[in-house]
Amino acid sequence: MDLELKTEITERKFVNRLDGEYSVLTSMEDDDLARTTKILKQRENSIRELISEYNIWVNEQNANNRNKTSANKETTSTDNSSTDFALIGIQHMQNREYAPAIRNFSKYLETDKNNTDILFFRASSKSELGDLYGAISDYDKVIELNSNYPMQYNKVGMAYNNKAYSYVKLKEYNKALPFVEKAIELDKSEWYFWDTRGEIYLNLGDYKKSISDLDIALSIEKNPDSYFLRGLAYIKSGQKVKRCKDLSKAGEM
Repeated sequence: MDLELKTEITERKFVNRLDGEYSVLTSMEDDDLARTTKILKQRENSIRELISEYNIWVNEQNANNRNKTSANKETTSTDNSSTDFALIGIQHMQNREYAPAIRNFSKYLETDKNNTDILFFRASSKSELGDLYGAISDYDKVIELNSNYPMQYNKVGMAYNNKAYSYVKLKEYNKALPFVEKAIELDKSEWYFWDTRGEIYLNLGDYKKSISDLDIALSIEKNPDSYFLRGLAYIKSGQKVKRCKDLSKAGEM
């Protein structure tokens, strides 16, 4: 993976960091298995962090090249207070300007690294940019810290669900399943938790469980996503009449 990345990443500061990771990996040939396993895990996390930062940098450069309004709104206030970084980051996120949102959330976290709400917002923004491993890393931090630094504006079940859905986007459905199950265990009232698990079961080929979960999602809130997924589950299980109704309903909504 390291060698493949070196052909894709051309910005010098990122290439230098990648070269450093590669030199560590090539020096491990004679190490014992336990030490090698530990170092590999550390290097994997470092490379994922590098990829995350590179993706953010690329998106910022693209925004600048397109001369978007968001690129011209530099995300600093006159006093550069951490609160301003958080508020401006949230504003960018609401405007779907995810690269500057991440930039501001990261600046805020330099002075308040255990703020689980801001970590959650940064994870969501990374996910929107397609930086799924970066999002998963932040959701992990939220889950780890939440017992001592509970979120004020979000639920920890959302972190479990969103981490699961990041794995869904990566098509790693077996990895996703235990995290959405934890989300449902914590909170059975959110329709999209059941929707996520229904989509996972659909992709794992367990259509009966998929339909059951999507039934629950729709009993909580009528939404086009669950209708669409249930329609697909009906198709896979040979229930043609029901599939037409659900897909039609999803299209109407």
